Amino acid sequence: MIMYSSEFPLLPEKSINDVLACAWDWIIKSPHTEIAKDKKIPSIEHGIHSFNVNNESVMIGIGSTKNLGIGGIKYSRVEDTGLIWTTTIVSRVANGENFVSIQVLCESLKPTVILPSPSKPRIFRKLILDLGGGMDGQIPVTDRPYWLDDGEENIAAALINGVAKNKLPIIYVSCARDNYHALNPKSLASTTSGLAHVIVEPTRRFSLALRRLANSNNAYRGAVGVYWPESNSRTLYYRRRDVDGECLQRQILDDIKIGLANRRQAADCNWLHLQEVVSRNKLDKVKESGETDIDVLLTAYDGEINAKNDVIASCEAEILRLNLEVRRLNSQTQNSNGLLKSGNEQDYYDNEVRDTILSCLSSCRSSLLDGSRVMHIINDVLRTNEYNYVGNHIASRVKNLLRSYKNMDGKLKSALEELGFSFTDEGKHYKMLYNNDGRYTFSLSKTASDHRSGMNMSSDIAKKLFHVSN
Repeated sequence: MIMYSSEFPLLPEKSINDVLACAWDWIIKSPHTEIAKDKKIPSIEHGIHSFNVNNESVMIGIGSTKNLGIGGIKYSRVEDTGLIWTTTIVSRVANGENFVSIQVLCESLKPTVILPSPSKPRIFRKLILDLGGGMDGQIPVTDRPYWLDDGEENIAAALINGVAKNKLPIIYVSCARDNYHALNPKSLASTTSGLAHVIVEPTRRFSLALRRLANSNNAYRGAVGVYWPESNSRTLYYRRRDVDGECLQRQILDDIKIGLANRRQAADCNWLHLQEVVSRNKLDKVKESGETDIDVLLTAYDGEINAKNDVIASCEAEILRLNLEVRRLNSQTQNSNGLLKSGNEQDYYDNEVRDTILSCLSSCRSSLLDGSRVMHIINDVLRTNEYNYVGNHIASRVKNLLRSYKNMDGKLKSALEELGFSFTDEGKHYKMLYNNDGRYTFSLSKTASDHRSGMNMSSDIAKKLFHVSN
């Protein structure tokens, strides 16, 4: 079972030998190894060198083609419990880039052993700290969070929309009231280094400007969003009062681990490709030597054939996995009955369209005949779909803010902006726009002439923007 898997660029000036030396240092300094601390890494130019020390095995390989150089270490250790841990680190140098892949597998020799959930191996962070992370699209690979600045909304939107050419997923930490973040960005970045980028929103105002660029897909108001490259999918996480930060951080890490483990490694940066390149190098060397001994030639060809067979077996396993994934997704689609198709309206808060429809269905039940087929269908839909009442909460918040409105001070303006409103000065009035959408414009007097004006305005806003349930 794949426990950890990731791929990311290092500084381009670092070589394959730099990566191998760093991986070797990680192995011999491990408290679990029996390999001598002063043992030097075997020196090889091309080929695969292997050796064993008690319950540990090490394979070190280097090869090259016309277009790239590739090298790696495969380290396995058998525990007394019957668990076999295998860590594979492969470096590919091509086109001025040093790209590294890391994969950690755990298998059991005993069918009854339950596989553990281990901590992230130190090799991920060690490679970044010792050799330096490269640029992953627009974002550097590091163990520190990337703090956005005002004016960088386009960068944030590209990362969220999956078009920033990054390989690692994005953990977007949005800003809540008073510039509060639900998780400690520094701790989160250290924990997920080598697995994901931690991007931190500077202010609540930033998210309001970002929303239009990100098609309302950005996490906001303190939520943490995970976004995958070249994809529109996202997962949102909320810091509830009964969940501490460490628990939420572990949940995010676990979900990213699973996503990366299910993602296929780059075709030219994995151990199978290294074996294939080494076999091809050996065959080319035999041909160049003019060797005529049939056994030598057969051995060289057998090596290449075996390497290609391993690649084919890996591809067949990947096809099987993808077929199972297609079946699972098709099953989910069939189970949903294709109830509704989304239109062109975008959510202005999480699940706005769905919640509005559910709220309308809930309200119409009072006009339905009790025991009718229509009521049974609507009750079934409401029972199997969670309704979060976010619109009700926003409407209630607006009502409380405007209840005793006299004039627009900084505190009130800031609170309304957090709810999605923006303001322009229109002489004696403020023009209020909801989510910068001109269809939802309200005029608010700078100085209230009537004690009911605030309540009337909040009522107009609730009627136009939210289907408030009774």
